[in-house]
Amino acid sequence: MKRLLFGIAALAGCGGENSGYVKAPVPLEQVPEKIIKIAESEMKESKIQDAFKKSTKDGKFVSYEIRAKNPKTGKINEVGIDPDGKVVDRE
Repeated sequence: MKRLLFGIAALAGCGGENSGYVKAPVPLEQVPEKIIKIAESEMKESKIQDAFKKSTKDGKFVSYEIRAKNPKTGKINEVGIDPDGKVVDRE
């Protein structure tokens, strides 16, 4: 339970206090299929693990951020995709 609470608290801070954005976790089954397919094509050797909705502090939806892990290297990759399917960020 402590880990879950810590994880939620850590996610609440994602994006930095001064970024002007808020990231909230979203279940993968609630992410549109076209967004998942784009993420899979951007991170071919990685397995999708998490998804977040990125919004402005006033609540305007900006993008989905999809996080994946490469099972061979252990590297975590992240791609931001706007609602129209355009890749807007890569990490």
